[in-house]
Amino acid sequence: MKKILVLVILLLSGVVLYSCESSFLGNEESSNKKVSNTDFEIGEPFNLPFGTAISNTDKSITIEFKGVSDSRCPADVTCVWEGNGKVTLGINTDGVEYETQLNTHPEEQNSVVINGVSFSLTELNPYPESAEKAISKKEYVAVLIAEKE
Repeated sequence: MKKILVLVILLLSGVVLYSCESSFLGNEESSNKKVSNTDFEIGEPFNLPFGTAISNTDKSITIEFKGVSDSRCPADVTCVWEGNGKVTLGINTDGVEYETQLNTHPEEQNSVVINGVSFSLTELNPYPESAEKAISKKEYVAVLIAEKE
């Protein structure tokens, strides 16, 4: 009986550790870019669903949500590290394409400045609720803000 209990504890520990790994969802790349009909405004937060691209009101900047990797600790699990949500963005400004990764963890890069405009990730939704339920990449929405420097 003691051996069975130890085996069950080891299995449960493995599930918890797996759910907190950085490869929980992996870096999933977008293959079907959708262009959003909504523009964003400099200085205002905006939502960017996975696999879509959005332009600012004067069409000089386009941002695409290209990839997501989510190792944030699910709400129903106790982890030793809070984890990180990482988004890969393609930013086209004045005809030049840049690719960058922004993070939810406060000790990781969550903003970048390109051509005098700061792009910041303020949220990544939805937050993982359970280690048992993976989030489809199509469900992710990055909340961003672009501000003139």
